[in-house]
Amino acid sequence: MAPSSNPKMFLLSSLLLLAPSGVRAHDGVSPSSTTTACAAALSASANEDLEKYHGDHVCDRQEYNDFKESLNRHMTYETFKAVPGTMNQVPNQRTLVCPTQVQDLHHETSGNGEHVQGFDVVWLVENTSSEPIVLSFVAKDGVEYSAMNSAIAPAHADPQAILQPGQWKDIRTFEGHVFHARTFDVSTQSLGPVVLQHRAGLVPVGAQVQDLSCPLVDVKPRPLDKRETGEEDVYEEHMYEEVDEDGSAMPYEYRYCNTLDVGFRNMANCPLDAYFVGPSEEDESLCSESMKFHLGTNSVAQDFFYQWDSTTKFQSTWMGQTFQFRSPDGQVVDTMTLEPTRITDCPDLKERALVNDATSVEVAEQVGAAIGNDGQVQDELVTETPAANVLSNSTSSEPPTARPAPRVRGLSLLGIESSTL
Repeated sequence: MAPSSNPKMFLLSSLLLLAPSGVRAHDGVSPSSTTTACAAALSASANEDLEKYHGDHVCDRQEYNDFKESLNRHMTYETFKAVPGTMNQVPNQRTLVCPTQVQDLHHETSGNGEHVQGFDVVWLVENTSSEPIVLSFVAKDGVEYSAMNSAIAPAHADPQAILQPGQWKDIRTFEGHVFHARTFDVSTQSLGPVVLQHRAGLVPVGAQVQDLSCPLVDVKPRPLDKRETGEEDVYEEHMYEEVDEDGSAMPYEYRYCNTLDVGFRNMANCPLDAYFVGPSEEDESLCSESMKFHLGTNSVAQDFFYQWDSTTKFQSTWMGQTFQFRSPDGQVVDTMTLEPTRITDCPDLKERALVNDATSVEVAEQVGAAIGNDGQVQDELVTETPAANVLSNSTSSEPPTARPAPRVRGLSLLGIESSTL
């Protein structure tokens, strides 16, 4: 069964069930952004993405959900909650495409101190280039291991880490983990340059806008269905559970393959409301906005996950979904559509890169060595284990149908940040 596109089937992972949930039609504010968001939301590819990346052919849903439940997400939540502000050390997501210089995404200056590992996430990555790609998990010391099995180095010694043109994989990992994608010469078993760097993390929202007109107090409105009764707000505690249309909790096996638990971080100077943009229930040829969660400006909230004024919130969602973020006065601050990270050809890098044959699988004495952007081994044998583990993976390799991907904001939520650096 393919996942339903009904937004009512989604439950905010932070589960602010009592936040305003009314649907609003596009009101003409920031028309260019709104038009683009509508186009992405109504695109046929949105439903295609649901089936392609989240359909039952991708995984055994019961097994997948048992695995996710075993990660004890609630314990991670309690650990971060115990020390307010610790979540600030979990880095933002960052992806660099065709980097002319490889960056150290583990230790780049963030102003928040040493990066720490956050919640578990699923990273979907697709090879749209014309040659095989090797996916590697990068430890904090720079050593590259297989992205599919962190006990294997070099990465290309693991056949599962090689992504052929047209293939995609789902990698179960954690916020803060870093990955490289390199070209791979099958005939010589040698690595080429890094064509993509990716760090899993929270998605920054509104970083490009810092001059918004903000209210003096970020007031949490009372829920529409509770204002008359005066009932107290009640927060749901389940981190992964979804809700059926009647509001009842659905069993874990109903959670679709590769459900994305995305953390959002407010980088603007004002509170923001996040809306799901989707087809209108009255007329599916039109789109409407349904509020999903609120991003405040309190970066040291006692409860970073649930608290109304917290800068961070977490949303369960799927590929192809579009979100729009509005300031208190209704201005569109940011718009994004969920897409896989797409690896592309980097002809400029290929022309200037040097590939060292010493990185071939046969050279066992160098299997643990750090590898530079030019494909050369940098150090002698390294025997220590990776700084953090990469979770076991399910994979999918069905060649996708060639089609342009919907773009909002000029980049994808789980995709491209810049073409060069």
